[in-house]
Amino acid sequence: MKFLLLMLGVGLLVACGGGSSPVSPSTTTPTITISETGVSPAELRISVGQQVRFVNNTSQTHMMRSNPYPVHTDCPPINELPVLSAGQSGLTGALTEQRTCGYHDHQQPQNQEFQGVILVGVSESGGSSSGY
Repeated sequence: MKFLLLMLGVGLLVACGGGSSPVSPSTTTPTITISETGVSPAELRISVGQQVRFVNNTSQTHMMRSNPYPVHTDCPPINELPVLSAGQSGLTGALTEQRTCGYHDHQQPQNQEFQGVILVGVSESGGSSSGY
């Protein structure tokens, strides 16, 4: 009886696609590099649900946060980035809402070289919805 139930279960898994290999998501994490001259790219397009890696290639500490300064409320997942010391990198939280997320260096909020946007699921035509 147990064998019959086991075989029935296996048959259902195969019939429902349980025997197929899952499609693996992209292993490339979108990255923004912080250099002495600013952030690059200043505009980054990602898919909904992705995280963004920030890499600090400067000799200074950077605290990248969501707009607006000083409350950082537009895209809270950006605020999950740690303070980045020289040579460090860190990840944002998953950006799960389709929208445009502005960010800045909290320690230099007026310095436009350290400001940028992450376009989350926004098409080339600019279509987006509010969120966060």
